[in-house]
Amino acid sequence: FCSTAEGARSLPLRPAHALDASLRYRLRATGTTLFGRVDALSDRQVDATTTAPAYAELSFGVRQPISFKKDGSSGSELTVTLLDVNDAYDATFGPKPGRAVTVSLRVFD
Repeated sequence: FCSTAEGARSLPLRPAHALDASLRYRLRATGTTLFGRVDALSDRQVDATTTAPAYAELSFGVRQPISFKKDGSSGSELTVTLLDVNDAYDATFGPKPGRAVTVSLRVFD
């Protein structure tokens, strides 16, 4: 392994440490799935004099099956996700442009 004393340096915008974790819980009675996710990065070297700050981004959501069939089987699902709930935003380095909500409807046989 090289050390910084020997001239080693990280690739630009590559953090030394990263964490991605998710958790989900399904309610049996309704088929509803609750989920959460955390994405975290340590600070990242941009160039010899600039470092992008560390951040952690939290997201939460709910997925609900919707049945349109007479036999009760699921014919679609609605998902609502709150992205970047903690507003982990840096005007220069991102990672994303602040909080957002996504709504999606998936229809299938």
